[in-house]
Amino acid sequence: MLRLAGLFFGLGFILVGIFGVRRNVDRLKWSSAPATIITSQRGGDHRPAYVIAQYRLGKAIYHCGKVFRRGDDDEGDPADYPVGMKTDVYYDPAQPARCALTRGISRMSLVFIALGVVLLGAANYARRKIKKPPAPQ
Repeated sequence: MLRLAGLFFGLGFILVGIFGVRRNVDRLKWSSAPATIITSQRGGDHRPAYVIAQYRLGKAIYHCGKVFRRGDDDEGDPADYPVGMKTDVYYDPAQPARCALTRGISRMSLVFIALGVVLLGAANYARRKIKKPPAPQ
């Protein structure tokens, strides 16, 4: 049972991590535009922390949001984005409404891949070391 669980969860974590890395690598190719922070909300009791930036492409105005998760230290803090601050946002030229305040590889994607490798290693160890009891005769 341990072997199957390690294999199943290990592959699952690796796939989620690879998907995250691939999405982050795609963002590296996005264009940038100047933006202004219009909302910067610190989290509280059951409320997430988030930031919203506004940017203009031609005559169209877009909004780019970012939600900060607890314990995700590579994501920064809403205090890093005060209201009125000028910054750059990164947007998908094919779909300008898809945007990000930061770009680069997320640490969480790499953690998922590493955890998946550890679980696959545990499954392999279990396959080699845990022997089935002999069948009764």
